[in-house]
Amino acid sequence: MAQTFAQSFASARRVSAPIVLVRTPDNIATQKLAVETALTVKSDKLPPSPLMLSWDFARGLTAILKEQQPKLDALLTKATLPVAKTVNATETLMALLRCAPVGTIAFFHNPHLVWSNPGMVQALANLRDEFKSTLRMIACLVPLGTEPPNEVKHDTIVIEDPLPDALRLSEVVRKTITDNGLPAGDDDLARATKGVRGLSAFVAETAVAMALRAKGINFEALRDQRVTALQSAAGITVHRGTETFVDVIGLDGIKADLARLKTAKNKVNVVVVLDEFEKVLSGSQAEHGDNTGTAQRQAGHILRWMQDQDVRGIIEFGHPGVGKTHLAKALANELGCDCLLAEMDKTLDSKLGASESRLRTLTDTVDAIAGKGGAFVIATCNGMAAFTTEMRRRFTRGIYFVELPTDEVKAAAWQYWCAKYGVAVKQPRPDDTGWTVSEIKVCCEQAFDYDIPLVQASRNIVPVAKAQPDVIGERRRYAHGKLLDAATGSVYTMPGQELDQPVAATTGRTVTNLPD
Repeated sequence: MAQTFAQSFASARRVSAPIVLVRTPDNIATQKLAVETALTVKSDKLPPSPLMLSWDFARGLTAILKEQQPKLDALLTKATLPVAKTVNATETLMALLRCAPVGTIAFFHNPHLVWSNPGMVQALANLRDEFKSTLRMIACLVPLGTEPPNEVKHDTIVIEDPLPDALRLSEVVRKTITDNGLPAGDDDLARATKGVRGLSAFVAETAVAMALRAKGINFEALRDQRVTALQSAAGITVHRGTETFVDVIGLDGIKADLARLKTAKNKVNVVVVLDEFEKVLSGSQAEHGDNTGTAQRQAGHILRWMQDQDVRGIIEFGHPGVGKTHLAKALANELGCDCLLAEMDKTLDSKLGASESRLRTLTDTVDAIAGKGGAFVIATCNGMAAFTTEMRRRFTRGIYFVELPTDEVKAAAWQYWCAKYGVAVKQPRPDDTGWTVSEIKVCCEQAFDYDIPLVQASRNIVPVAKAQPDVIGERRRYAHGKLLDAATGSVYTMPGQELDQPVAATTGRTVTNLPD
C-alpha cells in the first residue's frame, strides 16, 4: 500500500534527506502538515524543538513558530544577512548553510520560479552533504508535476501531497456544513463531496461555503464554483451539455458496447475526451516531431498515466463530422459523471519543464476525480499513423472506425435535426449522397436561421466525401478487417468487400527483370 504524504515526509526526516521536493496543490496546508509530522520524529541527534522556517519571494525568511523568532534573529545576525535581503533565495540558502542550527527545516515556496538561476541551483547543490550530516533539510514546495533542476535531480527526494481523495473531501464538506449550523445529511454530504472532487481541500471548503444557503446547499452554485476552479488548470474544459445517446444518430454498435459501462463493476467517474489526438501525437514522432522533446515527453506521460492508473478507453477513428466527439460527450451524461475535454495544446508552455508540469496537473486532477481505474478516455482522430503500438494498446476497450452514415441513419438525422430547429420535415431535401450527420445538422440550422428551404440551405455545403474522396478511401482501406465498426460493433468491412478479401493498395511498384 502506498505511503501517505505524512509517512513519506517522516521517513525523509528520519534519514536526514537534505533536499526534498514536495509537489502539492496547496503549499500552506502541506507546510502545516509537514511541520506537524516533523515534530513527531524523535532522535537523540535532534534538538527538542528544531528550528522551522518558511521562505517566499515576498516575505523572505520567517519563523513558522512564533516562539522561534529569536532563534531566526540570531541566525541572521550570525550570517550578517539583513532580513530585507532574505528575499534573495541564493543568499538565504548560503546563510542557512553557514549558520542554521542542527535539525533546521526550511520550507521554500515556489523556488521553481528561479531554477533557471545558476546561483540558486548551485546553492542547493552546495548544501547537500553539510545538511545531510546535520539533520537539516530544504523542503521545496512546488506545484504538482514540477521536476527538480537537472543539476540536483539525483540529490533530491521527491514526495507528493496529492489532491484529496473522497474520504478527505467528505471530512472537509461535513465540517464546513456543520460549522455553519446546518445539518449534514448523508445524501447531501455524498452529493456535495462528489461535487468538489478534483479540488484542493481549501478550494473545496471555499466552494461549499459559497454554496451554503439557509435551507442547505445550493448544488447548482456548487457546480458553478467547481467548474470555474477545474477550468483554471491549463488544458481542462468541463463540458456541461445535456446530450445523451438518444441525441447521437446512428453508431448503434459502439453505443451498445459503451452502454455496458453503466453496470460495470468498476464504475466510471469521469470521461476524458482527447479530441483530434493524432495532432498531439504527430509531434512525438521521431521523423517529423518537435526538436524540443516536449511532445515526446507528453506522449510518454500519457502512456505511463493510463497504465499506472488503470485507465480504460477507446479510440474513435473516422471521417470529420460523423459524430465522434458528440458520442464521447453523450457517454458522460449516460453514465452520470463528469466530462472533461483535455485540450493538450493548452498545456504547452515555453518555460523549461512547464508543459510537462501542466500536463501532470491535468492528469492529477483526473485522478482526484476518478480514483484509480475510474477514468475512461475517448481519443478521437481522423488518422491513425501517429498512434504507436504502445499507445494503441492503452485503449483496452477497442479501436472503432466511424464510417459515413447509411441512408437509414441519414433519414433519422433529417428527422431529428429538422425537429430540433423547428424546420418542416415534409419538404424537398437536397441530394445527401456522402453527407455526414454534422452536415445535415448545418443544413437544418441554416434553413432555420435564414428561414429558407432545405435545398437552398444546402448550396454552400460541400460534403467531406466529395471534398476528400481519396482520404475517405484511404481510411476505409486502413480500417478494413482491422478495426471495429462503430455502426455494428463487429469488425469493419469496406463496402463491396468480404472480410477475408485483400484490399487493393493505392500505391505500389512492380519491378520486372530483377537483377541477379
